[in-house]
Amino acid sequence: MFQRYRARNPGQSFSNMLVFEACWRALHLLFAICFRVRRYGMDRVPPHGPLLVVANHESHLDPPLVGLCITNRHLSFVAREGLFRNRFFGALITALNSLPVGEDRSDLRGIRTFLKYLGERKALLIFPEGSRTPDGRLQEFKRGTWLLLSRARCPVLPVAVRGCYEAWPRRRALPTIFGPPVSCMVGRPIPAEQLIVLGADGALALLRARITELRGELDRLAHPEFVPVPLDPSRAVPKVPATPTAASA
Repeated sequence: MFQRYRARNPGQSFSNMLVFEACWRALHLLFAICFRVRRYGMDRVPPHGPLLVVANHESHLDPPLVGLCITNRHLSFVAREGLFRNRFFGALITALNSLPVGEDRSDLRGIRTFLKYLGERKALLIFPEGSRTPDGRLQEFKRGTWLLLSRARCPVLPVAVRGCYEAWPRRRALPTIFGPPVSCMVGRPIPAEQLIVLGADGALALLRARITELRGELDRLAHPEFVPVPLDPSRAVPKVPATPTAASA
């Protein structure tokens, strides 16, 4: 059993792993009762190796919801540096694998920390939009995402969440419970090479398109009568170069 837990989060102390497991089991129960959570695509998560998880950002519910979709390993999160100033709360979120980032979101020390973490073959969640959506729509992706993925050169896992904005928009102090369900869908991992060859703009456009597709699939599952709106032609998805096979090499 010990080896199974250590494989989920290499390098972490066993006491922190126990705290992490206990908190996530409690969160699973809370989300199941209060938010009627729906999860899809969990078998698509690579169980080992460095992994950069990118998701859209609708509310404060997003980090735990995405974490509940990744059951075969422990996920690390990015948190504002100010949250670590409280001794008790800082110790708690540290045990939950949170990593501090500067308040201006351009902290180079934070980037180095994330790269070190990924170098230890761990999984890290970031939100390319940089902040919670103000209106429920997907916002533009920040260039810092490209900086991190181009240096980390590890697989990127797109994830979409739905319903979190309706449950807890940024203008509201507390979430609405027992309302419509919140849902999360995991996409297929994208090799780093396929993103890097596209360049910054192309890579961010591809990630945004993949998350948009996952959001549309969640809408279809929630509302079978839903007819998705075609993608804006101005946001054409860049074609990913084919990976050479052994026969064509």
